[in-house]
Amino acid sequence: MGAAASDGRDPDAKYAQPLWTSAISGTVGGAVGVVVGYPFECVKVRLQTGNRERLFSSLFAGIAAPLVGVTPQWALMYWAYFASQASLDRYFGKASDDTL
Repeated sequence: MGAAASDGRDPDAKYAQPLWTSAISGTVGGAVGVVVGYPFECVKVRLQTGNRERLFSSLFAGIAAPLVGVTPQWALMYWAYFASQASLDRYFGKASDDTL
């Protein structure tokens, strides 16, 4: 067990954060990914279908469905990853970084 960091956190506790923070991180990350990537997807589809007169108009039309579908998926994925890491750390013990 290492010495406590100057801010009071244990440097060995890699997955010591509460699990709800990983779900929030996944929610924000998923939403940002959709908001950034959706306009590119919209332009790509319009180019492929030959609908070039409305190429850049209403780039965010229809973004609600991907936000509703993808955002909870990322939240669940982040939560499951960090929950499994914390569980594995408890079961097998914390591995040092030099074992990788």
